[in-house]
Amino acid sequence: MARRSPVRISTETVMPGVSGITLPSAWKLCCSSPMVTGKTRLCVFCVPVTGCWFCPWPSEIESMLYQHPAILEACVIGARDAHRGETVKALVVLKSEWRHRTTAQEMTDWCRQIMAAYKVPRIVEFVEALPKSGSGKIQWRELQDRENADSQKRASRS
Repeated sequence: MARRSPVRISTETVMPGVSGITLPSAWKLCCSSPMVTGKTRLCVFCVPVTGCWFCPWPSEIESMLYQHPAILEACVIGARDAHRGETVKALVVLKSEWRHRTTAQEMTDWCRQIMAAYKVPRIVEFVEALPKSGSGKIQWRELQDRENADSQKRASRS
């Protein structure tokens, strides 16, 4: 497998497949491949222009979420955020014995204990079920499309 080498865009070093757009107040929007090519599943973040790029793999966050005893299924997507541009959102199906016994805040607090700060889901949403393909895989693209549509509706209302 070929090793990815950094390229220079404006004044920031960015990996191939990741483009950067400078925003007001010296922030940079890091657009990872799903927004550009649809080939890679990364969360997208808005980070200060300091050379620090925070692009966690959703599968890595999901594997850590599955360590929680209350979680039956989980899917991590990107959600629009006024401060960061986009932040980590976890859609979680709880085991039946844990329903109504845990809160989103408790889940976030638990995540802070085992994850790096930039990986912690800022939004935790409990759902009854996650959409799946015929082979049983979670349809994260469908969830991401729903989130994008919801954020556009919220933006148009304001």
